[in-house]
Amino acid sequence: MRWRVCAVLLLLVFVACGKNDGIRGVGAQPYPPPVVQAPPPPGGGYAPPPPGYMPPPMPQYPNPNYQPPAYWVPTLPPGRTTPRYTPFLPIDNYMRRTPQRHQRWIDFWAGWQGYSRHRGYDEYDFNHFWFEYCPEQWEGTDYAHVYNQLDASVYFWVDMYTPIAPTAEPNHFWQYYSGMPYGDLDSYCQYGCY
Repeated sequence: MRWRVCAVLLLLVFVACGKNDGIRGVGAQPYPPPVVQAPPPPGGGYAPPPPGYMPPPMPQYPNPNYQPPAYWVPTLPPGRTTPRYTPFLPIDNYMRRTPQRHQRWIDFWAGWQGYSRHRGYDEYDFNHFWFEYCPEQWEGTDYAHVYNQLDASVYFWVDMYTPIAPTAEPNHFWQYYSGMPYGDLDSYCQYGCY
């Protein structure tokens, strides 16, 4: 009889073990959900473009009549149809504003694609692009100032582990940045940032 009581108690202890344990280990933090909208910039959002404003089409160089807009409207550029490109839009749109920077951006993006393949990153992995590739390539150049300005005013909320939704729609994602003036960035690149 005694062995039966011990066997029942042992069975109850065995069955009860682990019932209330979570799936995650002790101290593990849940992975944050992907960001679907960038938070407002420090100091609040920018003034939206005037009613009826239509941004000029993205330039196809050479085009001597192209006048870049004075502020940014978050739209995907020609040839970019995937929303996975959404996090890159502020730097992409800024670089397309002059023929020199546009060519530099084409070369820079091609360099990133090779770099990402070599390192095993996805070409739309913004975190490695922003925190690894850009600083490595732009350190000691005119673009270091552009990087620092964008990092402080646009990408301040991103760190190396920030997940960004791959389906982020540009106008919603960058809603608080629509109307962002380029003046601060242009002051660093007044001589072209070659």
